Amino acid sequence: MLKAVPGRWANPSGVDDSLSGRGSTLVEVIISVALMTVFSIAAMTVISSGTAASADNRARITAAGLAQRELDYASEIITSSPGGAGELLSNGGKGPDSQPPKGTETRDPDFPISIDGQRYRVVREAAPYDNGVSSPCVNPNPDQLSAQPAMGISVTVTVTWEGMSGGARPQVATKIFPPRHEAATGLDPGQAQLVVFVEGRDNATDPAGPVLGVEVAVDGPNVQTAPHSTNTAGCAVFLVAPDAAGSDYKVELKGYRGSSDYVDAENKINPVKLEAVKPGESKPFAFVSYSRAASLTVDVAGGADGLSVKVRAANNLEEEKRVAAGRVVFGGLAPGSWEVWIGDDVYATYELSPGEDRSETVRLIP
Repeated sequence: MLKAVPGRWANPSGVDDSLSGRGSTLVEVIISVALMTVFSIAAMTVISSGTAASADNRARITAAGLAQRELDYASEIITSSPGGAGELLSNGGKGPDSQPPKGTETRDPDFPISIDGQRYRVVREAAPYDNGVSSPCVNPNPDQLSAQPAMGISVTVTVTWEGMSGGARPQVATKIFPPRHEAATGLDPGQAQLVVFVEGRDNATDPAGPVLGVEVAVDGPNVQTAPHSTNTAGCAVFLVAPDAAGSDYKVELKGYRGSSDYVDAENKINPVKLEAVKPGESKPFAFVSYSRAASLTVDVAGGADGLSVKVRAANNLEEEKRVAAGRVVFGGLAPGSWEVWIGDDVYATYELSPGEDRSETVRLIP
């Protein structure tokens, strides 16, 4: 007669796993949930960081447009009437955005402009600017230009936005407006005069001043003066014959004595200015901060070829390169403060002098 033995058929091995089996499954579930939680948090952090960076980039582009718009408005104030410069310098030269884009006004005093759901603040500051230049530029020819004080206006616009991340920087734009000139006298009927002034620095010890030997070219209707270089006062003067209603003229710097050693604040070797000119006018074209370029060599200890290295200036101008053979070289940089970014982090900030060739070594933390 056969007798049934409990549990033998359910588990032929004869081992009672009623407790051990359940315990193993529970531990695995707990570990799986913990790992999924860690991975989820990491993924959300990456996504959040990427979203914040993308939002800052969009806000920075919009802020750059607002800054340029405010500079254009300041230019309109200065050129519209003889009292325009005084208007900008009133109230200590400080003032918020005085003409917000239509439909963007908010009731928030801290961020009075709203564009695509993002709020911005635009602050304009104006101050007298003395270029230190007397006769030849301000009054190239006593028979053709009335004497004017060698004093212009420097306008700086700073744009910030609500919720700026820790790594974001305000958008800053500056423009120098040269002295206002009234209509020139002594010109032939239909003639006008373009007065070009170039200022910059040659090395770390010299103060900013006129730059001799910068080649200047003018493009527009009926240019009557051949291209030539700036004189000891940093000036070059051109006679033109614009249309009766006015014509556009483009003034371009062609480099210091034909070389590419000089750049403006935006790293441009051949900066350009475009202005409308009417008969009888003497139109000033001022190029400031046209200085001898600097270079920065970054050596990466341990190689790391292919690593992204970026330099960024105070005006948010930036350039990015990849490490090759353990180094990366940035040339043609405008003198001033430059941040060095390794990947997504700021490694250091360096102050570059005119004409400086600087080398720095980056040591990566494993």
